[in-house]
Amino acid sequence: MRKICLALVLGTLLSLLLCGCTTDNPNQDYILLKDLKGEKVGVVDGITEETLVKDNIPNAKLKSFATVEEGVQALRDKKIKALILNPRNAEKYLKGDSDFVVMMQKLADKEYKAATYVQDYTESDSFVLEIESTLSKLRHTGEYDKIYGKYFEQKAPEVLDFDYNAGTVKDRVLTVGVAEDNAPFSYLDKNGKYTGFDVEFANEVAKTWGAKLEIKAYPRGKLLNATRNGEVKMILGRLTALDDKDKNDWMLFSQSYYDASQLVILNAEDVNSQK
Repeated sequence: MRKICLALVLGTLLSLLLCGCTTDNPNQDYILLKDLKGEKVGVVDGITEETLVKDNIPNAKLKSFATVEEGVQALRDKKIKALILNPRNAEKYLKGDSDFVVMMQKLADKEYKAATYVQDYTESDSFVLEIESTLSKLRHTGEYDKIYGKYFEQKAPEVLDFDYNAGTVKDRVLTVGVAEDNAPFSYLDKNGKYTGFDVEFANEVAKTWGAKLEIKAYPRGKLLNATRNGEVKMILGRLTALDDKDKNDWMLFSQSYYDASQLVILNAEDVNSQK
């Protein structure tokens, strides 16, 4: 009897040790980026930023796919351990499909917002609310979906509703800063003029206010300074409150008008096996 008990104990310890080989915590019901070290990770051309995978998953073995469907099938067939997608593509395969789960930890958090600078929070500036009211107007009229469809294949995301009653200001110039060489958001066309999703959105904001649009392009790292220095009134791009590191400055950020996060999709049974 003692031999049987000892064998059971040893067997239990061995199984715990083997489980511990996959993650740092054998009892966790989730997987972290570090747990994918050395694993085969699927990326999709034109959707996944491969450098982010290399930077965040040590020794990842990248497997590239031409379409999302090919990547999803490879994940389903266990040819890859994880697949990196943006939220719009991921939603299609996560909604109502119990075979896949999304990792709690994102590969990257990237949202595109509008921002403006004020001297302090006591300053009366309804600028961001005006931007968001314009975004609501474009969403309700279908213009936002139309612009979105020119640059992205997926369905346009929902945005929060605001009262769209931005006032018309005559003889006004709206100067907007965008990131240079950032297709499809902002880039030079064949005529040497800046175009892209951000530029078209900025133009709609200007039209709503009865203003003339003036675009200025900067390296992304200099966008915040451009609005602080008064070179532009508004900036558009991949911006977060964390970018504003100077506590003596006050940046007002709008709601997100584009979510470019990178999500990690896994087979549900791989996560459940950690329990």
